[in-house]
Amino acid sequence: MFNWFKKKKSLKDQVLSLLRIAEILGLNQRDLDNSKEYLEYNEYGLCFDILITQMHEYNIEIDNEVYLLISDIAAKMRLPAEEYSFMQELVRDNPQKTAAVIKFLFHQQVLSGDIENVKAVLTPDTDLNELDELGNSPLHWAVMRGDLDIVELLLSKGANPNVLCSDGYTPKWSAADFGLNEIEELLTSFGGKIATNENFDKVSWSVFKGFLNEPMPGEE
Repeated sequence: MFNWFKKKKSLKDQVLSLLRIAEILGLNQRDLDNSKEYLEYNEYGLCFDILITQMHEYNIEIDNEVYLLISDIAAKMRLPAEEYSFMQELVRDNPQKTAAVIKFLFHQQVLSGDIENVKAVLTPDTDLNELDELGNSPLHWAVMRGDLDIVELLLSKGANPNVLCSDGYTPKWSAADFGLNEIEELLTSFGGKIATNENFDKVSWSVFKGFLNEPMPGEE
């Protein structure tokens, strides 16, 4: 039961969110009316389930917009991954098809923090060093999340431990900055360095770290 809707959003906001999903999915007016009725009379809980069920029944392809919308709502509501397992099931059941329509799917699965999701979409063609729309590689995201198991998986599969994000620092720089000692040691064992390039805003970072009375990670 998706009680997170009830707890976190007003009825109006919930209706708008769910109707937006329905609109993207191309559900007809009868489906929309049914969704509103379920939302109003069943404390919002079943509506999301119904929409997702309809997606499967109508064989509606989930494109990047749909995926990101659903994931965004779930993330904003701090919904545990197991409560929107249909996304994981979709990925696991049909990873190649899903990867073709969802940009940066691999990054999304790394961000999920579930190593099984990551393995499900990892193929020999996966670019482990690709930067997403936010300028981070999968390894950067795994380090920032503190997911040691996913960091180890990525490194063992050939991810570059010294890949630079668009802001100009390596994953090990983040590990040192966050005090993630185990991850820092793991990156070191794969040849990782604390390093930056010309994109790194050293002045702003120095001011910020000075305000926090914390040292900057020392480059190697």
